[in-house]
Parts: sequence; C-alpha cells; structure tokens
Amino acid sequence: MCGAQAPAAGRRLQAVSEQYDVSVSAVDSGIRRMIDQLEAKPSAKWLRFKDESGFADEKPTTGKLIYTVKNYLQRQKDD
Repeated sequence: MCGAQAPAAGRRLQAVSEQYDVSVSAVDSGIRRMIDQLEAKPSAKWLRFKDESGFADEKPTTGKLIYTVKNYLQRQKDD
C-alpha cells in the first residue's frame, strides 16, 4: 500500500469507530478476524475475488482489503 493510502485507510477506520462508538483498534481487529476466517475456509467466491484483485497468493492486510473492496464495488457499479 502506498503512503497516501495508509492515512486514508486510517481515516476510514476512524469514521467507523466513531459511528459505532468503538476503538479504531477494535475495528481493525474485526476486519483482520474476518480476513482470517475467510482465509481459513476460503470459498470459491473469496478465491476469485482475491485472484481478480491481484493478491491470490497472499493474505490481504486491512488497508489493502479496504481499497480493494472499494475498487471492486466501483467496478461492479460501472458494469
């Protein structure tokens, strides 16, 4: 993730933490647990998403997942 993306991802985590009155670390931890669960029992859809997103051979970080999901949803909307 490039340097400019890291602060933006942090701002998104901050916004979610404020909306739900939880800490930023709780939001980050929840996302990481979700990634761990998806990686432990990967469905065909998760594997396809990873492949299409360019990290088929790696476990995405919280920041990478945020931006990848954003871009993925934008592509879906444009189709």
